Amino acid sequence: MAEAADFQGTSASPARRWLRRTGALLAGAPLLAGLLQLPAATPADAAGQESPQAASGTNGSVSVAVDSLTPQPPPPRGTR
Repeated sequence: MAEAADFQGTSASPARRWLRRTGALLAGAPLLAGLLQLPAATPADAAGQESPQAASGTNGSVSVAVDSLTPQPPPPRGTR
């Protein structure tokens, strides 16, 4: 069987090509179906609601400053 791969210019049989293409189509069909199910727009129930950021009037930014870190060893087993 390995010797057939050594021959240059040989191609797969029509049945093998058909099987390969059919397998690719069957494997790709669920992926395409999943893409079609992605929501194109926001859900209808969320369209009329106001976002929490807009309701509070904030822009949603947060600042965090870490001055120091102190490593602590884990507690001995069975003390929790």
